[in-house]
Amino acid sequence: MRTIHALLALSVTSLLAAAAEPTVLWSVDIKGDQAETPVVADGSVYAVARMTPPPDGGSEGWIFAIDASNGKTRWTASLKSPRVAPVVEAGVVCVLEGDVMLGGDSTQIRAFDAASGKDLWSVSSAGPKGTYFTPTPPAAGGGRAFFARGRS
Repeated sequence: MRTIHALLALSVTSLLAAAAEPTVLWSVDIKGDQAETPVVADGSVYAVARMTPPPDGGSEGWIFAIDASNGKTRWTASLKSPRVAPVVEAGVVCVLEGDVMLGGDSTQIRAFDAASGKDLWSVSSAGPKGTYFTPTPPAAGGGRAFFARGRS
């Protein structure tokens, strides 16, 4: 599988000085041909990527937990068609995965232990048959994760 995405960690504190250039602290390649915005929490960077094989519309995907201090991968888990950036709250990483289509979707929210990557639970987020929604990034706070979905 080809790798075309990389995460870069830059030191931005030096940018406060006039005419300073950022310093690359580390770089790590992640597999996939599409990636979502990384999320940083509790010393880790969480990144979601997918490989989309046309024309079937499905895709293989992954979530990566990377040590923010040195770029080393802490854990990786497989996902089915991840759609948006993950959310991290109270030591739990939640991500939306699955296919979205007019005939009914197969989306679900999966949760992982942020430290170990252990698969904790999943819950269906699929809408009624014949509806379609555009996945949106989740939010978190107060020990809860929030996912929005619209109807067509």
